[in-house]
Order: sequence, then structure tokens, then C-alpha cells
Amino acid sequence: MDQVVVFQKMFEQVRKEQNFSWFYSELKHHRIA
Repeated sequence: MDQVVVFQKMFEQVRKEQNFSWFYSELKHHRIA
């Protein structure tokens, strides 16, 4: 899957759940941050 699509899906999930700690963990997992 394209990394941009992954990022968009993660961002959409965060907006729904407001789970920023999870979002940060996913960023580190994908080595974006």
C-alpha cells in the first residue's frame, strides 16, 4: 500500500478516535516521525 494512503487512513482513524498516543506510536512504527 502507498505510504501516503497509509498516512491518510491513520489520520482519519485519529480524527474519529482522537487517539493521539496511538497515532504517534504508528508514526514511529512507520519511521515517519
